[in-house]
Amino acid sequence: MGLPPGLTMMKIQSDDTFYPDLPYFEDFGAISDESIFRPVPHDWHVIISDIRNSTQAVEAGRYKHVNMIGAACITAALNAVRSAAGESTEIPYSFGGDGATLLVPDILLSPVRKALLAAASMAQREFGFELRIGSISVKAIREKGVDVTVSKLRLSPGNELAMFGGGGIALADALIKQDDLGHMGYRFIASGDEGEPDMTGLSCRWEPLKSRQGQMLCVLAYAKSTDVGERRKTYDRLLRNMSRILGGDLKSASPVTEQTMRFKWIPQGLRMEAQITHGEHSYGRRLL
Repeated sequence: MGLPPGLTMMKIQSDDTFYPDLPYFEDFGAISDESIFRPVPHDWHVIISDIRNSTQAVEAGRYKHVNMIGAACITAALNAVRSAAGESTEIPYSFGGDGATLLVPDILLSPVRKALLAAASMAQREFGFELRIGSISVKAIREKGVDVTVSKLRLSPGNELAMFGGGGIALADALIKQDDLGHMGYRFIASGDEGEPDMTGLSCRWEPLKSRQGQMLCVLAYAKSTDVGERRKTYDRLLRNMSRILGGDLKSASPVTEQTMRFKWIPQGLRMEAQITHGEHSYGRRLL
């Protein structure tokens, strides 16, 4: 099908400074403006990880375990990237609750693959979770007629979130989840020599957030139109209506603030943290 209209090879060659140099935006309402997103280099890869049957695990009260493994995927991948390419290396990623989405250049695919397979082995051993992990190249996604673009939402100095556009992430997610046995070439298949994942920096010591107005709500919305202008109108209308209902800007309605973040000793998540970073028998040692 070729590249999406208007996208040339000149714009999508690999660049080591692509993500660090990417401009950021600070107004969440600007997320509907697709002009602030940039095409991801052509030789990068989209990596998807998710826990199979995570919905049932959450319904059974294991949402903390599910979230922790999702965060563990990001931690393992970032540590692998920094080990292979230096501490200052940055890649875009997104936490998905029961997994993660990451974008990596071709040169870093192998170490990240190994790290995530090690995380999958740990998740199975410690929590009985099956992690599905796989990747698809940005080039292959574009050949299917959609794009992979990225931007940065700056929440505060030094605290930025990667935002994805173009429709390519949704396609990658669907393809990787369909490839259960690895026959399509998207799924990562363990070889047995991945070792233990590096979970340095993983922590779960904040207390659960409490609603400031009686209820917390997460809204997931996807504009179906293939027209860029129509998609923006849909998202703009949604954001305006949400702001009107909430009686102010969306940022002020967030339950995550300096005032709502709480920490206490012994943290509720310490046992999980110890289990992920040192194994099931380490909890007592962590308290000593």
